[in-house]
Amino acid sequence: INASHYVHFSPQANINTSATFLQLLVNDCHSSQKNLIRNLHRLTSSVMETYITYFHYEVASTFYRSMADLKYLLGNSLYTKFKALN
Repeated sequence: INASHYVHFSPQANINTSATFLQLLVNDCHSSQKNLIRNLHRLTSSVMETYITYFHYEVASTFYRSMADLKYLLGNSLYTKFKALN
């Protein structure tokens, strides 16, 4: 985290740290919106996969709806990984 703060708050980085996500999408001249959204999806999937890996028991014991609903929420890939852990 400290390394991230060092890079993003450096005056040489010239990054608007108070920008909203939509402002970053519009004003980023180095990446396309398609790539930014794809990377955001990858990040979200990785975070969810990590969460499921370490907290699969808690998810399984507290999710009261049907497994079909959980599969819909997680998506096929994450749901398959979740089922493999149980």
